[in-house]
Amino acid sequence: MKSFNLGDLWSVRSHSSDFRSSRTGYIFLRIRILALMGAILTLLWIPIEYYLLPEALMPYFLLLRCSVAACLLALSAWTTQPYHLGLAHIRLGVLILIPSLFYLIASLLLSHYPPVGLSRGYEYFPLLLITIGAIFPLTLSEGILAVFAVLLFYLVTNSLIHGLLTIEILNTLWLMLLLGSIALWTELSQLHILLRLYRQATRDPLTGLFNRRVLIEQLQNFMNNKHRMAVLLFDLDRFKRINDSYGHLAGDEVLRAFTKILETQLREQDVIGRYGGEEFLAILPHTTEQEAIILAENVRQQCHAVKVETILHAQLQFTVSIGVTEWDCNESIEFLLNRVDDFLYVAKERGRDCIVAKSLR
Repeated sequence: MKSFNLGDLWSVRSHSSDFRSSRTGYIFLRIRILALMGAILTLLWIPIEYYLLPEALMPYFLLLRCSVAACLLALSAWTTQPYHLGLAHIRLGVLILIPSLFYLIASLLLSHYPPVGLSRGYEYFPLLLITIGAIFPLTLSEGILAVFAVLLFYLVTNSLIHGLLTIEILNTLWLMLLLGSIALWTELSQLHILLRLYRQATRDPLTGLFNRRVLIEQLQNFMNNKHRMAVLLFDLDRFKRINDSYGHLAGDEVLRAFTKILETQLREQDVIGRYGGEEFLAILPHTTEQEAIILAENVRQQCHAVKVETILHAQLQFTVSIGVTEWDCNESIEFLLNRVDDFLYVAKERGRDCIVAKSLR
């Protein structure tokens, strides 16, 4: 499997669309749970404020807490498009914004009265906000943005109340940065674990490509969305002979070499996976059969140009047979895969190292 790099943890750009959806689902669920818990705890704190706050403040705090609870309940009930990453970012921003506004308004209200025991508790509110991100598997860029947003809100709130930076504010900022660093570390640890588990479950360990299960899921997703697409089915010619003559380690090197060819010759939008043994499947969205044939021919020609060196320094060359077909929007996965498999079989019957499609028969 491919090793992790900084790009995996910095942003979502290097993540597959399937993993993005999976991670977004985690974020969505945790936001809903946190929002629901926050709404309940917000209301449960009202009796404490009733006994500790000045009587004149109580109506304002009662209205404020009921408003916050209502907003958090609305956020928890917001279930539209749970796997949409942009909406997940908005939900997370709202989750931070609601208690931040509560902290701002509560601080402004309390600033007009002598300090009470309960008011000291509100000073720890920004520290709580800064650690919320630790619950989510965020990328480094997402985590930094969340920490920066809370720090900015804290500075704005205290500038409105105190005007200038005081030693206490600077101490709190230092503590917030420290907690923010710990939260970022926790977020990245969660993301790293999720990536590792995801790749173990979805990737072929030898080539790093998607496994058969994910390929079928991706095909089903494209079909559900009625995307036009073509499918390529590859089979390395006489692969068993390579294993028998040069050993399985040499065969593994051939599989890796062919994987690199697929990754360089096919497009970023294409979904590539190991279908089984020496067979590989490529899903080409928004592609006609003629366009798919051109891509398949590029792969076939590139196989002629690549030589694989074995552990005994022998130079191996290999060829590939390819079946090509375009999806009819009225057919099932089984019918589509059976047809492209039939075309691959014909390519083998014709002597291998060739491409067979409906327009080429």
